[in-house]
Amino acid sequence: MDELDHALPQGVLRKDIAKILGEPKISDFALDKVARKIRKNEYDSSEEIVSLEALLTKAGVDQIAGEVISGIEALPNQYVVTVPLPPPLNDRIKDSGFEAKAQPVASPQLVVVDSDFQRRYPLREDLEPRSLLGSLMAGDNPPQFKEGTICLQFSTDGYFDVYGTTLAASSASESVRAFFGLGMALGAFVPSYAGVNSAWMTPSQRLVVHKLVGAETFEEDTSVELPREMSDLVGRLQLLVDLENRPLRKALEWGHEQITKVWGRGAGFDQVRRAASWHFDSYTGSNQMLSFLQA
Repeated sequence: MDELDHALPQGVLRKDIAKILGEPKISDFALDKVARKIRKNEYDSSEEIVSLEALLTKAGVDQIAGEVISGIEALPNQYVVTVPLPPPLNDRIKDSGFEAKAQPVASPQLVVVDSDFQRRYPLREDLEPRSLLGSLMAGDNPPQFKEGTICLQFSTDGYFDVYGTTLAASSASESVRAFFGLGMALGAFVPSYAGVNSAWMTPSQRLVVHKLVGAETFEEDTSVELPREMSDLVGRLQLLVDLENRPLRKALEWGHEQITKVWGRGAGFDQVRRAASWHFDSYTGSNQMLSFLQA
């Protein structure tokens, strides 16, 4: 780290780095680089155990130090975050006739997985055990998002580590809460209390994070599990229905359009998005002081 401190003034200033990583996250950035090199997702008894000391040779340390400095100089990274919707909500949106289109995104919006989407956002089998991504994959090798799946997707920047502990991960989580919170406030989404207990038996929803690595080229960078309370509520959301219990497409289309407009207004609508995330939290039960928002 002493070597990094001497090198940093030649690249990105520390105060600029702190805006992206948070302070004191520079050492965590270096540790994340090391973790990505040696991290194994599943234990394999057939592989010989290699000590960390054997991996961190002088040449290895020099290489990692160079990668850390280059990585810091390249910040902020550009990402696209995808959240595949759980089956009940996914199916209701399809049944409504809502036309979600796959396209490059800036603000959070609903998109549908098609062949172009699969090509643009490939998945990595080595990043997660297949059991965790089973709901996303079509069972193919290499793995890919299942065609026809409805996803919430948006772009962001900053830096994601492998465990989702950075400011960018927190911001992405807040965007998910704000999107569904706005949808609930506008009546596009309705929380259901049926099957509350069974929801805890299902896997948590995940943020699948793709990093821009070239002109219009993305690779999966990490996959972060949403907090249990968030995932539970998203899994219980339904659409507004008519008298015959059919999902109202117009309500969803109107709500989706209004949500997109809120993000399109930029920083001027930060308070609206923050209030929407609080509205979402009031239904998760994670903060009882927010229950007044449901009134």
